[in-house]
Amino acid sequence: VQENDWGVGVYNPRQEVTVAGFHGTPGSGDPEGDSTGYIAPLRSEVIEYDTVYEYEVFLILGYLEDIRGWVYAHPPTAS
Repeated sequence: VQENDWGVGVYNPRQEVTVAGFHGTPGSGDPEGDSTGYIAPLRSEVIEYDTVYEYEVFLILGYLEDIRGWVYAHPPTAS
């Protein structure tokens, strides 16, 4: 999120861990630069030859309080 708490949330209700990273100089860059960041919700899976794999992720745009509120209002369901 930005200094004013505006940003994007990445939510996967079944994730086990989240990894994130950044390449470049924080606070610098432009559209043609090579700075980049990533965030990935991860979950361990057993995938066999006949497995049908489905994955969902929600991108929530807004203020931090609203992002958290949306996530807390949508807890994981039992699998």
